[in-house]
Amino acid sequence: MKFKFLILALVVIVILIGAYFYFTKSIGFIKPATPPAKVKASPSLNIYGKLIDYSHSDSLIVFKIQSEIVNWELNNTYLEVELKKSNLTDVDVIKGNNYVFYFMKLSKKEGPWDRVTISENLTEYKERGRWLHEGDLLRDQMITSQTETGELQPGQTGGVRVFSTSIIPNEETEINIKLINKQDVDIPYQISNVKIVDELLWEPNLRECKENEQEYQEITVPRSVGGETKKVLAKVCSIKAPERRLQESILSNCQISYDSSENTLSANSSKIVTFKILCKEPISCRTWYISEIYGNVSRECSLILLGDLEFTDELGNIHKKDNFYIRQMLTLSQKTSADVDYSKEISSKDEFYIYVDYKDADGNQIKNAQIELQFKNLGVSGIFTLRYDETLGRYKFKWSNFAEWDPGYKKGTYEFTITAIKSGYATQQETHTFTLK
Repeated sequence: MKFKFLILALVVIVILIGAYFYFTKSIGFIKPATPPAKVKASPSLNIYGKLIDYSHSDSLIVFKIQSEIVNWELNNTYLEVELKKSNLTDVDVIKGNNYVFYFMKLSKKEGPWDRVTISENLTEYKERGRWLHEGDLLRDQMITSQTETGELQPGQTGGVRVFSTSIIPNEETEINIKLINKQDVDIPYQISNVKIVDELLWEPNLRECKENEQEYQEITVPRSVGGETKKVLAKVCSIKAPERRLQESILSNCQISYDSSENTLSANSSKIVTFKILCKEPISCRTWYISEIYGNVSRECSLILLGDLEFTDELGNIHKKDNFYIRQMLTLSQKTSADVDYSKEISSKDEFYIYVDYKDADGNQIKNAQIELQFKNLGVSGIFTLRYDETLGRYKFKWSNFAEWDPGYKKGTYEFTITAIKSGYATQQETHTFTLK
């Protein structure tokens, strides 16, 4: 009886094991081994280097190449490349000589290359690859910005505000940019012919009406304006020649000190480049332009630091960018100062205050300015505004100004940033910390 029971138990176990492997294999509980990833065929391959050897059979030619450049990038590699013979019985090459090989694919199928073009013109080859190296030397304008925080939905990111850098007449302003070498070789470069231009006079897309066209004419407004096409009366304008625009836009009273000599930026590195700007009065900057659709449009003075940038890539190609935008977001401003007075250690909400004096060069309070307040880690997000208090003669913020955004009194050390802004005046921005005890 025990023997029959053992046999029955073994049969059940075998059935269960078989069922396990059947279901896990069919349903997918046990994953099969991952097959190797297929390498996608590239449509082209170019190589410059020494032909070490080549051989051919009935269907293939095999090139053995000690490369110097592969796909227009420096690359010291030994390569063996297979090419379909395609009725080609021989190739006009000599072992030991250097050649440029352009291999081509006529389909996406794996396997040998379909065609090859062989050249000895290295200069032409390098020139054909210059487009690939336009971005070898990059520029970071290092413009002052501030991340705007707030209640974000899933997938959203906070916005970023960009602040203009003020150039104060008769005072030297230092501006920095960062040059970045993205290549693994040193890059020689040179910056020259640097100048400050008025954007509204220089910008090619902003138009100025002809002097002899005083009459308004009927033009058609695009659909993007107002949602539909319509006809309005506006001045007909023309675009000035680029050379004339550039000359008229240069601020001649501004002197710029910078390193105009030939320099070298090391491989995979960056460098801060400094420009010192001194603009002497009188200086003018246009704060309006004429729109064909909207007529006269006002805007803040906007200046651009232009210059010529030249660098040599790893293939020896010279890249020259004339009137290159070195730095944007510059503006002429009056000198200002901002004094921030606040309670640094607080035991209750009643003790909390922030006062700001935003003054001009003569010490006069700048009224009707935008004084913004942004907290970090306090439990409130977004930007608050300080109101001007005539009694105090200053801008102020109290705990009660939180209103429905009251973060609650929680002990700890927190940070806030004050930004004082008014058109025509230099923006001031300061960061401070305070403690809730």
